Amino acid sequence: MIEYSTHESTVLGTSIGRLMIDRQFDEWDVIKEEISKSNYEYLRIKVQNPLNHELDRLNSLCKTAHLLEIVRSYTTYDLNNMTLEDWSGDFNFVQVDATTRELFFDTFKETYEDIPFGSYTPEAVFKRFDLETQRTCLSSYFYNFYTGNYPEKAAYLIYHHEQELVGCLSIDFFETESYSYYVGVKKAFRKNNILLKSINFIHRTTQSKKLMYAKGSARLHNLYSQKAFDKSGMLCTGYDWIYLLEL
Repeated sequence: MIEYSTHESTVLGTSIGRLMIDRQFDEWDVIKEEISKSNYEYLRIKVQNPLNHELDRLNSLCKTAHLLEIVRSYTTYDLNNMTLEDWSGDFNFVQVDATTRELFFDTFKETYEDIPFGSYTPEAVFKRFDLETQRTCLSSYFYNFYTGNYPEKAAYLIYHHEQELVGCLSIDFFETESYSYYVGVKKAFRKNNILLKSINFIHRTTQSKKLMYAKGSARLHNLYSQKAFDKSGMLCTGYDWIYLLEL
């Protein structure tokens, strides 16, 4: 069940696993046994709409459970049954390849302003993984994997009038859906509805690949992104609580 996080473990210099717990999950004893037989030092867990007893079980797995973030999750309705208009207007989305990899990387670093682990990252976690280390881990992941060499991962540069670079975004494609982990817009252009136009582009790209759903999320404090998701017609499916378990 637990997935070894190769990139994070390598960059952060420790053994880190990842796990997502959905609403139907009830195999806590299996997870506990898997942890006991592993050499994981940390486990990043995403819990969908947790209840009190689930948080109690979470705490029973580890020495300390650090709450890192709460995100509001969104999905489209079935895109195969929808007609989507093109809202891009004067903005163009150009897929990143080997020739534009460095430009994408620079744009990502310029536009990313959050704490990678999460807005609620406590001091105890910062002492082990400082902010610069966290950002290096995240940015190097985007640099290594969104290069045009992986068909399931795509990145795009956002241009105004095909000349002025204003931001970037990423999309991951799965069996029936897509998920966008990042849309970043340069500060000077953040009042031009570029986020909404980017979400529309993600929906149309997902539809063009015959996938059913486009999904995304916004941190709890990020009301701007939440409003854009709402305005795009997406449905809020609940809240994901993200923890770092110290084992």
